[in-house]
Amino acid sequence: MSLKRNHRDYVKPPRILIKTISCLTLILTLLLAAACAPNTEPYDDCREEKLAFLTLYPGCEARIGATDSEGNTTTREDCDRYLAGIIIGLDYCESLKPDPLLWMESLGRPTRSWDVTNEILLHL
Repeated sequence: MSLKRNHRDYVKPPRILIKTISCLTLILTLLLAAACAPNTEPYDDCREEKLAFLTLYPGCEARIGATDSEGNTTTREDCDRYLAGIIIGLDYCESLKPDPLLWMESLGRPTRSWDVTNEILLHL
């Protein structure tokens, strides 16, 4: 009597079992990746708010020289201060970005302050 097994003695698991295990492995991998992903909500909310202010900037330029109901005249310096505030705000938003966010760089999000400035110029 030989202890050696024959390839005919091997019982193949049913295909449905293999597919189920593969599917469960994929689902667990995706759940683990989602659980490990950093929370970017504060960062995203901050950027969205600051970029919304940026859309109002052309209106500031259009009001240069105009006087409001309180008798204040809008100047170029007022608009420059407004834009500087947005840039400072966006730099603050960058500080909220969780580390590491290497995977977000692949989505085209700016990672350095000069990128933020370039993004602002694209919106103008």
